[in-house]
Amino acid sequence: MERALKVRMRPMLRLAFAIVAIVWLVAEVGASLQTRKIEANVRDIVDNAVASILLVQRMSTDVQRRRMLIDQHIMEKRTAEMARLETEIARTQADYTAAMREYAPIAIYPGEAEARDRLATDVAAVDAPIVEVLALSRNNSDVEAQARMVALEPKFDAIEADIDALLRINRAAAVRAEGQVHAQQNDATIFHFAMTLAAVLATLALGVVATRIVNDRERRLQEDAVLLEQKNQELDAFAGRVAHDLRGPLGTMSLAASTLAKQAPEAEPTVAVLRRGIARMNGLIEDLLKLSRVGTVARDAVADAGAVAALVEDDLQRRVKEVDGALHVDVEKALVHCDEGFLREVIWNLGENAVKYRRVDVRATIDVTGRVRAQFYELTVADNGAGMSPEDARRAFDPFFRGKSAGRAEGTGLGLSIVKRVVEASGGSVSVRSREGEGTTFVVELPLAGG
Repeated sequence: MERALKVRMRPMLRLAFAIVAIVWLVAEVGASLQTRKIEANVRDIVDNAVASILLVQRMSTDVQRRRMLIDQHIMEKRTAEMARLETEIARTQADYTAAMREYAPIAIYPGEAEARDRLATDVAAVDAPIVEVLALSRNNSDVEAQARMVALEPKFDAIEADIDALLRINRAAAVRAEGQVHAQQNDATIFHFAMTLAAVLATLALGVVATRIVNDRERRLQEDAVLLEQKNQELDAFAGRVAHDLRGPLGTMSLAASTLAKQAPEAEPTVAVLRRGIARMNGLIEDLLKLSRVGTVARDAVADAGAVAALVEDDLQRRVKEVDGALHVDVEKALVHCDEGFLREVIWNLGENAVKYRRVDVRATIDVTGRVRAQFYELTVADNGAGMSPEDARRAFDPFFRGKSAGRAEGTGLGLSIVKRVVEASGGSVSVRSREGEGTTFVVELPLAGG
């Protein structure tokens, strides 16, 4: 009887275990799909929110800088300096146009495209009057030129309102997207709960074993929920920092510089301080945009390392000569997997770092070499500068990290982060060797094209 019962139980137990396996397989596949979907949504939110905020801030900065340069032009009497200012004004307007063009494809939220069009219209409305202002300024009709600028204040206020509207739209969209993510999390939790209940009902006879499986699964679900919640909090904090830290200081400094330039020409030292602050924030925005664009690097992009190094050498040579240093470039020609523009950024950043962190008591020497090594191309940038401690070298590629050797050197703390992301996005690697007081060597390895 007992043996017959056991014989009858075996198919039932096998069926129970089969049901468990099938249920858990379905649960795992569903959980994986749900998790990927949530992660994709989070990535989309981060990419769109950061890109939109930075581009809007970039356009705001360009508008403010254009106003500041026009005010300087009105106060300026030297023809050559006026011409230089007009070149800067044209460059700033070109950067605004480029930012507006980049912004168009990602203006996807309700009302965002209309707000962007209003901004474009309001900015275009001041173009012709500004041309007239510059013409008056060239003829030294400063009083009339200043009066024209004062008359344009309402239009500039409208531009500022357009920018505020775009930022509000993006913040509201981020909040809505966050709600969608939470809803998907709830759906995932409900789905997991249903699968768990089905498994418990199907394997009730298994007792303790089934209970352990369920408890373990619930624990993992709770950990996943906590992790997703942390990611959402980090996203909110990051978006808030970008909106506040970048827009607030730039707006304040731009307004202060413009006001001082108009009302107190003799306060040039103070204006210079404000302009340096604006320049630093512009550098930070540009570096953040570079970081956000690195993800678009295609693995099949190809560049000639020797040709790129030759292009960078001229600019870097001028920078080195400014500090009475010596630059030696010996780079073999070879095709590597890396975008040409980003490869130029890598070489420039490493060379620029060598100049910035030189020793004051030793003539700076920088060596840039490139050699083919098996299936990789090895690019080395070595200097005899201040060097880094082991701890600083370990964290050198961390975003915004500035070691003790940085001192008062200019920079945003993102240069080496950009280098690392470009190299890794291209399928390569980057490392650093450094000793304090002796110098630093960066070694970049990139895959050879066709290798």
